[in-house]
Amino acid sequence: MEEMIKERVSDIIKLFGKHVKIWDVVNEINRAKKFTDIISRYEVKTGEANVIEMLVNLVHGINTDAKLLLNECDFSEGFSQIITELQNKKVKLHALGLQTHMHAGIFPLGDVWELAERFARFGLPLHFTELSILSGHCEGKVDYYSQNGNKWITSPASEEKQAQQAVDMYTLLFGHPAVEAITWWDLVDGQWLMAPSGLVSSELEPKPVYAALMNLIKGEWWTDVSLSTDIKGQCTANAFFGTFDISVSYNGNIICQQFVHSKCNIENSIINVML
Repeated sequence: MEEMIKERVSDIIKLFGKHVKIWDVVNEINRAKKFTDIISRYEVKTGEANVIEMLVNLVHGINTDAKLLLNECDFSEGFSQIITELQNKKVKLHALGLQTHMHAGIFPLGDVWELAERFARFGLPLHFTELSILSGHCEGKVDYYSQNGNKWITSPASEEKQAQQAVDMYTLLFGHPAVEAITWWDLVDGQWLMAPSGLVSSELEPKPVYAALMNLIKGEWWTDVSLSTDIKGQCTANAFFGTFDISVSYNGNIICQQFVHSKCNIENSIINVML
């Protein structure tokens, strides 16, 4: 099994390594003890941290630029123990992935903040990799292993509720210093579990949640300012992190420059434009 995994991973990294920048190196390995398939048995027998270490070294031996995260839905103590063991081994992970599927109901914001706080202590950026908020609810208990066994009830009112819950959740995560990325799951209604978890309907029509998140990401959290310099040729602005296109008009000429504003250079966020 180990040789087959090595061959598979090597093939994928060689084929797509130039195109895919961030990889889930092992998915849901904290759940291996709950299953009896051959891969789960191999992971338990070899040791979860040993398997991850082997794969991280394998990938970085092929592509040194690959960013690797460890993705999990089971946040029990076993996951923390695996991370601790990896850090003791000095295994180079770039982020931790936390899944937050909310098919059985919205998570309380306080619980989500506590989750981020709990894993921020490892000093790695956090990616909320599978965040799903539904515009409806399941009739009965959600069957997570069925594609057609769940019956979902949705309405215009529940679509508006989804939009507000998404704004609250994104605002919370955007405000946590350890959170680096959020991946919404899924784009279109009716994908995983046939659930109404999309940003657009099954007919590809934008839902209220689409407009609400667009207003945040490309509106409220998007810095677009016009400034005039003082007598010293200086001006200041508060700006969200990101890559900026800067245009300076001087004596009828326009000079363009790009600037990356990030946590890494926040202490040195001075832009000098040569005229």
